[in-house]
Amino acid sequence: MSNCIYEKRIVAFIDILGFKNHIDKSITNPEYSSHLLKVMNKISTIKTENDTGILSQQPLGKEVSVFSDCVVISYPISFNGGIFHIILDLIHIQLELIFGKMVLRGGIAIGDLYHKDNIVFGPAMVKAYELENKIAQNPRVVIPEKTLLDGLQQTKLNHQTIDEEFSYIKKIIQCDDSYLKDKLYFIDFLSQCDELNTPDLFLKLLEILKNLIVKELTNEDASICVKYEWLKNYYNSTVKKLQIKDKNYEI
Repeated sequence: MSNCIYEKRIVAFIDILGFKNHIDKSITNPEYSSHLLKVMNKISTIKTENDTGILSQQPLGKEVSVFSDCVVISYPISFNGGIFHIILDLIHIQLELIFGKMVLRGGIAIGDLYHKDNIVFGPAMVKAYELENKIAQNPRVVIPEKTLLDGLQQTKLNHQTIDEEFSYIKKIIQCDDSYLKDKLYFIDFLSQCDELNTPDLFLKLLEILKNLIVKELTNEDASICVKYEWLKNYYNSTVKKLQIKDKNYEI
C-alpha cells in the first residue's frame, strides 16, 4: 500500500526580480520602505483571498503560499482548465506588480507536489524553481511546451477539446524563438489590457513600466541592464502589436 503524500499538480513559482535592491533602497529611504510594505501587503492578499475570499478556489484544490518576495500557486491536475487558470493568475500578479514599479520572474511545472497552506515541496516545486532560476533569466514567467501539452492532456476540460484550449492559451503566451534547446513559452502579460478595468488604466501601466525600463537601463550592473533590455524589446513589440499610436509610449 502506498502512503505517498504527493499528488499531481500544476505549480508556478515566482519571485520579485532584484528584491535585494529594493530592500537596500528601503533602508535609507523611509518613503520607499513604506512603498515596499504596501507592495508586500498586496502580495500577501493573494493568499488571503484564496484562503478566505468570496471567490476562493481553495475548496476546489487551489493552494497559495507566500514567503518574503516569493509566491507559489498550484492547482490539482484535475482542476478544470488548470493550465489556463494558473496563467491568468500570473497575468494579474504581473500587472499588479508593475503598478508597484516591480517586475517578477517565474516558472510553471507539472508533477508530484505536496502543497497545503504555506508548506510546499516535491519534485514539481524543484522543476518550477529551476525554470525560474536557470531558464527564465529575464522578467517573465516561462513554461516549456512539453509541460503545457502534458498539462492539457492530463487536466480536466468540461466544455472544450484539448486543441480548443491550447488555441485559447496561445493568445496569452508567446514563444521564445531564441531558446534553441526546446520550445519555450512565456506569459504575454502586457498584451492583456482587457484584464484592467479601463483603457486609461492600461495606459497608466505602460507609462509606469516605460519609466521603470528607462531607469534600469542606466543601471551600473550590466546583468540588470541585460534583463531590462529584454523587457524593453518586449514592451516595444507589444506597443506596436496593440497599435498604440502615441509616440510617448515608445522607448
